Amino acid sequence: DGPIDIRHFGARRGVIGFDSQSAITAARDAALSDHPPRARSILMPPGTYYIEETLDFSFGNFKITSGGGTVLQMAGVSTDPIIKIDGGPAGALNNVDFGAGHHIYLIGNGNTEVAMYTRSLHRSKIYARAREITKSGLDVNFSVLLDAFVSVSGNEGAFTVTPEHGVRIAKRGTFEK
Repeated sequence: DGPIDIRHFGARRGVIGFDSQSAITAARDAALSDHPPRARSILMPPGTYYIEETLDFSFGNFKITSGGGTVLQMAGVSTDPIIKIDGGPAGALNNVDFGAGHHIYLIGNGNTEVAMYTRSLHRSKIYARAREITKSGLDVNFSVLLDAFVSVSGNEGAFTVTPEHGVRIAKRGTFEK
């Protein structure tokens, strides 16, 4: 079995005003329920997909693949992250592959603070490019063996909003075990 294509769940590329959020969430849920833990994978083909709120991929052994040229763009007014991968304060997520070798573009709405938030993410890979965010392209909170390539660069076009950081790294909080 190959990855589950988000278009089979109704995601539509490049349609302003069309929210692909529910289709991407449905593809994620199908991958979680229909595939064995080692084969959970969704495909985001090239194109721009508009979302209204954070996409939560807080699951271990999960792969989000792209053929290159995939854009997730925050269309709503939310300041929340575009992507969240959260293992929790005492847990850990292992073997998450976001982008699978081809960067996924994460574009905020100018109010979006962080493109991707991760916590307790171990033995994982992230390939992303971020724009139109105010704080950082990637927030990393307590991760081990994380291979992250996140680009937040003015070389890809002028910023309308200039982020404070490309990547922000934080240690585990004192309340976290």
